[in-house]
Formats: sequence, C-alpha cells, structure tokens
Amino acid sequence: MTARQSNPAKIPISDDLVITRIFDAPREVVWKAWTDPEHMMRWWGPKEFTAPACKIDLRVGGKYLFCMRSPEGQDYWSTGVYREIVPMERLVCTDSFADEKGNVVPASHYGMQGEFPPELLVTVTFEEDGGKTRMTLEHSGLPAAMLSDCEAGWSGSFDKLADSIVATNATNLTTDTYSRNYRLARSGGSLTLIRGESTVPKPGPRQVLVRVGAVSLNYRDLLTIGDVNSNREGLIPLSDGAGMIMAVGAEVSRWNEGDRVSPNFFPDWRSGGFSAAYFAKALGGGQSDGVLADYIVADEASVVAVAPHLTLSEAATLPCAGLTVWHALFERGALQAGETVLVQGTGGVALFGLQLASAHGARVIVTSSSDS
Repeated sequence: MTARQSNPAKIPISDDLVITRIFDAPREVVWKAWTDPEHMMRWWGPKEFTAPACKIDLRVGGKYLFCMRSPEGQDYWSTGVYREIVPMERLVCTDSFADEKGNVVPASHYGMQGEFPPELLVTVTFEEDGGKTRMTLEHSGLPAAMLSDCEAGWSGSFDKLADSIVATNATNLTTDTYSRNYRLARSGGSLTLIRGESTVPKPGPRQVLVRVGAVSLNYRDLLTIGDVNSNREGLIPLSDGAGMIMAVGAEVSRWNEGDRVSPNFFPDWRSGGFSAAYFAKALGGGQSDGVLADYIVADEASVVAVAPHLTLSEAATLPCAGLTVWHALFERGALQAGETVLVQGTGGVALFGLQLASAHGARVIVTSSSDS
C-alpha cells in the first residue's frame, strides 16, 4: 500500500487487491481462459456485462485490447502490455483504460471516479491443487476508494469464469467416463455419506444429461440423512442444484447442449395444482436420487432454464426454499406492495421470504429466538 508524501492525513490513496479462487479444472483449462481470446470473451467483465471484443498478442512485450459492454450498451476498453509469461504458472501485465483503438485514456474518459493512475499492474498465478486450480489475482495500484467496487467486479467475472469452465467441459464430454457421487450408507443405526464413482449415465429419448456445476443444502437434507427408515441405502442426496446440459436424447426438443438448467424439486409437478403423489419422486429423498453427483439425467420437462444474470451457484439455491416462498407469497398469497408479511425464524425459507417480500414493497416482521 502506498501514499503520496503530500497527503497530510496519511490516508492511503492506492492499494492492492488480492483475490484467490479455486476452480474445478486443471491448470491448462484456467490458463487458456486467460490467454485465448475466444475463451476470455465468455467471462470478461462484471456479472451482467458482455465482452464483444478481445485481442491478445501473448508474448513478453505483446499487447492486449479488451472490451466489456454494460447492460445499458456502453463499451469500456482496456489495454496493457505483457511483462512476464510463465505458461500454466504466472501471467503479469499492465492495465490501463483505453479507447477502441488501444490508445491509453484517463479513467475520466468513462466517467470513473477516483485517482486512477495511468497504468496499473495485474499479476495472476496458477497452482495445482488436487486436480483443481488455485488462481490468485493481484491488482496493484488501485485507488483505495474504488477497492470494494473493483473487488465486486472481479468477483463477478470469476463467477462467470467458473460457469465458462463448465461450458468448456461440455465440449469434452467424451473424455469423462466416470461420475463422482455421494451416497447414503448405513453405519450402525444411522446413515453416513460415502463417496463413490459410477459410469456417466446416458440420457433416454426424452431425457437430458446435466453436468452439475453447483449444489446447495436445505434443512430437508439434514432430515434425510437422519431418517434411516424412509430413505433407501445408496441414495444420492440433495435436491437443489444447477448445471450445464451435456447431451440430449434423440426425441428432446426443448433443450440443446450447453444450455444452463436447474432440475425441479418435484419432477412430476409440471402444471396445475399440487398432488400428494408428487412427494414420491421428490429429488434427494425416499427412493429418488438427488443431485450430489458430477452428472445426472432428468426428463426434459423436469428442468428449467437458469436466468442469464444468475451464476450456477446462485441458481442452485432456488428450487426448494426460494420457490416455496415464491409460490406461497405470490402464486397463492397474491402479495401486494404495502401489505404485511410475518416471517417465522431465520432459516432458508424465512430469509427468502424476507428478501422477496421486501423487494416487492411489503412490510416484513421477523420473529426469532435470538436477537443476534
């Protein structure tokens, strides 16, 4: 961290941002995401931005020129020079705002606040971590006042990078022969989780094969592992997940390879009112396998599209608790702005209720056994 000598209050005006992420992919895949223009355009820029242009001259002294486009259609260009390149290990480059021709411009060209220096430094390292990649980014010289905004922007980009890695794996499906999974096994008078492998399942004529990119836990999952009598041995638990379609059955018409989807908690409930019969096939409980596996198959009518603005991790939190709240408040409750909603406790359903009701303009009262 540095400060100008003329700053009497000794308030830091520049700082370094360091972010470490672990990606479920070998180093060569993550390295390529940083060094191949086609791959970089899939993830460059904050969460809802796109990347319409990317040029890379990958050599020491070579330049890059990137463009990211905001949801409102404004383009932001950046350029820099590669200072150090150690394949699969280390990438160091300068970072400056630019115009579309690659000329360096001040941050004020884009209406940016803060005392951005004309040139920053970006260092990215790649480390092997048990078949995965530990990637560390250091962005040096940022205005201290912009540190949190820049961290949010990079974090959103890396969420997109994680999704793009899943998409990259979709193009290499034939290399995957086995699917890792976790199953429930009896141990004395209780159930425990054991890790195993099975062959990658093949979709039926009206099924899709999904590579799971993210899963989430619900209180129901704790109840499942504690219920020895109601859940079969060998069951794959967890109901909530999201991923990428890797293959489609011969008669599938709704989906294509590469589509991002999330499976329905009740696979058979596709329209109309609820029936108690749907409980029998609820994912991750009883006799029906869930999503705690690398690959799952699902009927084409039993998955829904993941919204473009959501990461797979975000989408994976919605099917059980989130959808329960939505159905209660808006489908059945017809909640209107200004009405009052009483939320009991601070569990997953309760917190979704708090957020959705507040966003809709309702007044929310929360009860809890703890003031904290």
